[in-house]
Amino acid sequence: MPIVSAVLYTRPEVCEQVMASLRDDPRLTLADSHGDRFAVVADTHSRREDKELWRSIERRGDVLRVELVIAQFADLHGREAQ
Repeated sequence: MPIVSAVLYTRPEVCEQVMASLRDDPRLTLADSHGDRFAVVADTHSRREDKELWRSIERRGDVLRVELVIAQFADLHGREAQ
């Protein structure tokens, strides 16, 4: 299972709205916001699902930047991405 941690940047006035919309996704765990940013951890079942999730987040007009903190794919070593 890929586990990826990142910091998402938004505009301060929409940060809480962005967080509220992402909280509905059971694959995501969000930390408290700090002005225009907040940390998020994604836990998905495959690399394909992980890529699709992050692409959907990056396509949002209210997410201005995504900074990768750590990506852990160790349990997928030697397996095909599903």
